[in-house]
Amino acid sequence: MTRAAVCVMGADPFLNAYWLRNFATWADQVDELRVIACGMDDQTRPFFLDRLPVNADVTFVPFWFAPQGMDHGVALRTVLEGCTADVVMLCEEDAYVRSPQAVGEQFARIESGETDIVGGPRGT
Repeated sequence: MTRAAVCVMGADPFLNAYWLRNFATWADQVDELRVIACGMDDQTRPFFLDRLPVNADVTFVPFWFAPQGMDHGVALRTVLEGCTADVVMLCEEDAYVRSPQAVGEQFARIESGETDIVGGPRGT
């Protein structure tokens, strides 16, 4: 089974860069990263995002940039277009993985048929 992580990001290049550095700690748990950054402009995008390293073991789908903010559902639909992964992890740019192996463990629960969906608490 193939695994994808999907993240809808806002316009804050510092927050986005921080999230991507955290992603590098658990990138080996997924096969693909798909990202959309909403509200980024041509001045901040290249400086903060185009130079970020990506784990070579992950198929990195280039950033899609929406020049304006957009509804979260529309952004998710946009970033999921063309995604062929069997299992998808929906991420937020302000949530960070503290235990990288936990990502693989939760994917494994779904892949084994133990559960269909795994969620995390919000606001903690």
